[in-house]
Amino acid sequence: MPSIEIIAIPKGQAPPEIQEAWLRLILPLANGGKTCNRCYKVHMTAAVASLVAHGQTEAAQWWIEHNLENYSFIIFDQSVCRLIVDGQEGADQA
Repeated sequence: MPSIEIIAIPKGQAPPEIQEAWLRLILPLANGGKTCNRCYKVHMTAAVASLVAHGQTEAAQWWIEHNLENYSFIIFDQSVCRLIVDGQEGADQA
């Protein structure tokens, strides 16, 4: 399953310390890794579970309280991601 590693702090609606929690996490992509407008989609539940698994419980709790019930996906701009396909960095990120 394709995934992404967050390699830079993403921009978004969350406070900076919550956004920083994504840094260096590897997240499974939704929709088979297809991109939309130079962005990657991750299922919100998988993203929050990854935060918890990596000890980022404060960030996970923020997302649960603010978005989990309203959104099925979280979107990451390709500029803050490294694509991983079959355990290796993807050659085509466009």
